[in-house]
Amino acid sequence: MPSRKLPSHGSGHPGNQDGELKPIPEEDNMAKDKTKKIIDGDTFTTQKGETIRLANVNTPEKGERGAPQARKDLTDMISRKPVTIDPVARDKYGRIVANVKVVNKSVNNAMRKKGWK
Repeated sequence: MPSRKLPSHGSGHPGNQDGELKPIPEEDNMAKDKTKKIIDGDTFTTQKGETIRLANVNTPEKGERGAPQARKDLTDMISRKPVTIDPVARDKYGRIVANVKVVNKSVNNAMRKKGWK
């Protein structure tokens, strides 16, 4: 099966600075799951135990200025809600880098519109 190719953004991660990415096979794309825990403004875990990192979104890390607001923004959008996850890669930490939707609304785009790039 073909693998998805990722656009190069200079950092090796679509919009983030996480380094190496491994393509995800097409047959693994478009999973539905429910959020379990919001880790920070661009990362969460699912009921199935996967850690998801929003593609092309980069928010402050815990302890950095703006981190609480970024986490709140993501929490308000997806906490305990069913999400559609369209994986694009796995980062060097094993997280799935993905485009995420809630009720057909792009969470990635909504976070970028809030200023989290």
